[in-house]
Amino acid sequence: MIFARVVIILLLYADDIVLLTRCPFDLDKKLILLKDFCSTMGMIVSIDKTKVMIIKSKKDTYANFMYDNNNLEEVYSCKYLGINIHHKLNWKYNIEKRINGGWKAYFGLENNCKMTKLVMWDRKKFLFETLVTLIILYGCEVSGCSIFRESWRKIEQIQKRFIMYNLKIKSNTPYPILLIEVGLSPIESLAMTRILLYKHKLNNIGDHRIPKLALNSSQNHLRLK
Repeated sequence: MIFARVVIILLLYADDIVLLTRCPFDLDKKLILLKDFCSTMGMIVSIDKTKVMIIKSKKDTYANFMYDNNNLEEVYSCKYLGINIHHKLNWKYNIEKRINGGWKAYFGLENNCKMTKLVMWDRKKFLFETLVTLIILYGCEVSGCSIFRESWRKIEQIQKRFIMYNLKIKSNTPYPILLIEVGLSPIESLAMTRILLYKHKLNNIGDHRIPKLALNSSQNHLRLK
């Protein structure tokens, strides 16, 4: 991966590592180097958790990649730091995961409240904002601008369902009226706020930082179009 003549060969976070290459030959070399390094340092790579994802638009096929004489599974998507990345580099897959995760968190919240006999609106509202809304918003700083109107409608349905179910409100009540009555904001508005704050943060970090390099590279790419 190259941003403004800066070559990024890997990403490291805690005990995770991502190797980035532009061709199969380079990946084979890096896997050998990784094996040598881990052997020297007494470290073991989990083969079951190690995957290969090839960014491609065509149905090209490649030989199996090996690590320590073990075949590595090729996948069409992967999760890195909680963000779901598809091999075609579109955000639709990640957005669907966020929506499904939001519904799962919401139903989990309702079940737990039922088991603990929690019915107080203020407390359930706080739990929804803490446990459900934040799951939906996770990573919106990088994917939010790629969410289409239909997807935002699906996302808002989660919050609408929460309000109507707990306050026993008719389903034909306009969503904006519901939000005003209970003092909640549209999830889309919360996402846009996060995006603007992140953009402001990017504008004020050093030009050598990877997020800033990625931003400048994407903006230059759009200008060329």
